[in-house]
Amino acid sequence: MGVMLGFFFYLVPIYIRESVPHQIGGFYGSFHQLLIVIGIGLAYSLSLFLPMGQDLLLGKYICWRQILLVPIIISTIQILMFMLVFKNDTPKSLLLTGWTDQCTVALKKIYKNESDIQKEIEGYQEERENQTNADFWKILASTKKILAVCLFLAIFQQLSGCSSLTYFSTQIFKEVLQSQRLASIGTVVLGLIQIVITSLSLLIVDRLGRRPLLIFGSAFCGISLALCGYFYNPNASQLHIWRQYSCIGAIALFNIAFSIAQGPVTWTYIGEAIHLKTMPLVVAANFVTCLLTVSWTLPLIVAIKQWFFYMYAMCMVVYLIVAIMFVKETKGLTDKEILTMYSSSCSGVTESEKCVSLVDKGK
Repeated sequence: MGVMLGFFFYLVPIYIRESVPHQIGGFYGSFHQLLIVIGIGLAYSLSLFLPMGQDLLLGKYICWRQILLVPIIISTIQILMFMLVFKNDTPKSLLLTGWTDQCTVALKKIYKNESDIQKEIEGYQEERENQTNADFWKILASTKKILAVCLFLAIFQQLSGCSSLTYFSTQIFKEVLQSQRLASIGTVVLGLIQIVITSLSLLIVDRLGRRPLLIFGSAFCGISLALCGYFYNPNASQLHIWRQYSCIGAIALFNIAFSIAQGPVTWTYIGEAIHLKTMPLVVAANFVTCLLTVSWTLPLIVAIKQWFFYMYAMCMVVYLIVAIMFVKETKGLTDKEILTMYSSSCSGVTESEKCVSLVDKGK
């Protein structure tokens, strides 16, 4: 299962990028994260209603075998869809492998204007010519700025504390609220918040752009994590009721900020900017960071208490600074335009538009 998840995180953002018009790439790219949070919310909800099992070593546990039936059903549907409906590869892949006519047919299903189709074909052909004899290290050298930015986004997405708060939300809520039932309900509510807010992100990512949302998200994630640290107290008996619910509210605020920005926009941005051959590095960096943050969550909460949240808040301050200084807007740009933008001294939205004009002029 872990290997297949790695393949999905590697291929899905790129597949979406190559299969939809660039002008609405953010809308479809964010579906990746939306389906993830729907799956998480479904798992939370099922765990709330499924009966408890009994194990001599572990004690009570949720009947996790029944929960696994859901992904089995969904995976079966997915296999049938790829076999019966989505039979062809992406236009870019078709042309890079020599199927030029099939590429043109596929592009006509995506773009209405002949000029857009021709522009895409020219970009694909240029990439094929440049990479005919290019090995991995040459590609790495030519895209090192883009790779550095994408690695940063992938690693610091996890250093926001998203996985820690997702995986251990029930334990954190139980410690704060002193009730297993309320903690489970709170976790389900968080899952619903993620679904609703991620759906909202679909509607605004192509209007506001990727860069503003990443900047906004890092700022509000940092503020909410700082509030979590301020209100959190492991000695629940010493908490006033308003501090209990303020801590829960701060965690909800973090989920809202993350679900509208860092969650969906990170993989949309990476799918648009990264090269296919360097994508595994980014996915691996994200997964390794996820493993580390989840592994140290409970020991760190016990050891440093509220400073656990302050630590992630400081990571978001670093994220905010780097996003302002180095992350460039990719909204509506082709692969060639993004590569040209990062190869030049362009920065920000206005300068990105200047870079695009240079590409159009062939400079």
